[in-house]
Amino acid sequence: MIYLFVFFISIFFIVLGLNQKNRRIGLVLELMGLLIPCILAGVRSYDVGTDTSGYPLKLYNFVSEGYSFKQLIYFSDLWYYSKDMVYLLITYFVSHNNISFQFYLFILELLVIFPYYYSLKINEKLTNKSVVFGMLIFYLVFYNLSLNMIRQSIAISFIILSFTIFKNKNIKSNKKRKFSSLFFFCMAYGFHNTTLFSLPFYILYLY
Repeated sequence: MIYLFVFFISIFFIVLGLNQKNRRIGLVLELMGLLIPCILAGVRSYDVGTDTSGYPLKLYNFVSEGYSFKQLIYFSDLWYYSKDMVYLLITYFVSHNNISFQFYLFILELLVIFPYYYSLKINEKLTNKSVVFGMLIFYLVFYNLSLNMIRQSIAISFIILSFTIFKNKNIKSNKKRKFSSLFFFCMAYGFHNTTLFSLPFYILYLY
């Protein structure tokens, strides 16, 4: 029930923000709407999502015991968890600076929601598809999955953003469009190497 309540509150603030004439106030309201589900993800029990108490907690604790980033990479790969550099870099930074595990989970969910939402905003200008409806689909279908398949969910979110920019002809500079798309593609790869399976979609779109 708490999840549905949070989804409703988030959508409520997003609607207020999108319909606000003052864009600064609107952006603040949208930001509030997006942060609420991220906070819920941060304060969730370790039992919510099998991955939560799996590799995220184990790698976080590994760094907190004093191991270096190089050792984190080695043992993460050895344990078949991850050799995804951006993810490991964030894990190392958070744990090495004694930032709480709850805030770490908050950051990870933020990395799922924000790229996806930005994609919806871009796509709305291109196709007039509803941002609110897109977020509602995300909450009801994919939010709970993102609490479990953490790295995959972040990678998917960045791939969606990358591909949305890739096909956005409204960006006047072709180089800027391709660079931005490539940057977010690399970010996705930095969280999960299955990102490479999305390459055929780029190729198909070109031809």
